[in-house]
Amino acid sequence: MKYEIEVSQTIRNMFSENHSKRYQEMIRYKVNEYLTHDFYRIKPVNLSIKQAIYEMKIHLGKEYFRIAFRIDDKRVHVFYISQTLRKKLFDKEVNQFVIRRSKDYWSIKSIKVW
Repeated sequence: MKYEIEVSQTIRNMFSENHSKRYQEMIRYKVNEYLTHDFYRIKPVNLSIKQAIYEMKIHLGKEYFRIAFRIDDKRVHVFYISQTLRKKLFDKEVNQFVIRRSKDYWSIKSIKVW
């Protein structure tokens, strides 16, 4: 089963141009492999709001990262990356990021309505 993996612009801009393309490909490959084979290392992120967000540890270059992503049918959006490897701390980071993004989204949405 093949998934369509999208890596956010924020993640793409995080690495040098040389590393960015290679790391994007590695992220796409690993996420697709893990999802296709029900890999046990994909875990839900503990959030204070009700959203289905998952995370996994990934090795890029010489370093380890955790990435967070959403799954919508066969589309996967990787939107967060961090070198925080402890799951509880990573979940807290993602939670803060998601809450901040949702507040920004709703404030922009309310401006458009008026």
